[in-house]
Amino acid sequence: PVSFYHVFPYSKREGTVAAAMPGQVDGRSMARRGRLLRELGAVKRKAFLDRHVHRRFDGVVEGTGKNRVGAVLHEVMLDNYATVWAQADSSLEGRRVTVEVSGWNEEEALVGRLVSS
Repeated sequence: PVSFYHVFPYSKREGTVAAAMPGQVDGRSMARRGRLLRELGAVKRKAFLDRHVHRRFDGVVEGTGKNRVGAVLHEVMLDNYATVWAQADSSLEGRRVTVEVSGWNEEEALVGRLVSS
C-alpha cells in the first residue's frame, strides 16, 4: 500500500556521470511513464483514503484551516501519518484524540469528527 507517489522525470545534468550513461530514455517515453505512474498513484491514493472511512483512529490535534464554507477545522495527524480534518476546540491542540473518519473530500483530504479527547 502506498499513500502518495511523487513522480517527476529524470533531468539530464551535463557533466554528471548519469548524463554520460548509455541507454538514456527518450522524452516521450519519460512522459508516458510519468503519466502511467501518476495514474497508478491516484488509484493507490484513493485506496489508502478508503481504508480509513468509517473507522476510528487515534491522532494528535495540530494546526487549523478552513473548509470551502469557512468553517474552522483542525488537522488531526494519525499514527500512520494520514491527516483528518475535523472540528475541534483550540484547547485540544497538541493533545491526543480519537477521530472517526466519515470520508474524504474533492481535495483528497480525510474528513471526520472527534469522538473522544
